[in-house]
Amino acid sequence: MKKLLLIAVLAIGCVSFLYGQSAGDVYASFASERGAQSISVGGFATWVVKKFNRDMKSVKSLRVLSLAECNGSVREKFNKEAAAMSLDGYTTLVRVKEDSEDVRVLIKVKDDAIRELIVFSMGDDPAMIHVKGKLKTSDIEKYINS
Repeated sequence: MKKLLLIAVLAIGCVSFLYGQSAGDVYASFASERGAQSISVGGFATWVVKKFNRDMKSVKSLRVLSLAECNGSVREKFNKEAAAMSLDGYTTLVRVKEDSEDVRVLIKVKDDAIRELIVFSMGDDPAMIHVKGKLKTSDIEKYINS
């Protein structure tokens, strides 16, 4: 009986680990893969950029990941993990699914500001953009309309 209980607990733990990852976990899992192109800007670098570009004043950190140059198994694993990412607290702003491509734009809102914006592009050329900060919807609209 103890073995059965232990196996059940381990199985639940594995499933919740696989399906409960955050955007940061997904980024960290793939940024060091062979062929991955990634950039992470935060802290001091963000502060310096804000001094020269007022449009970036509300951005705390920015991460960009492209897996277009990775092998097929890495791209497939990313597609699965991105699709299974925990959406707890996120709102799907846009989702476009066409053929084998699936693009999702997710936001996390707190106090009338967008605290996180995540763009997942899943398919043959998977990619991810993860922005943290205190973005106003008017700032986002300005970029969309320009």
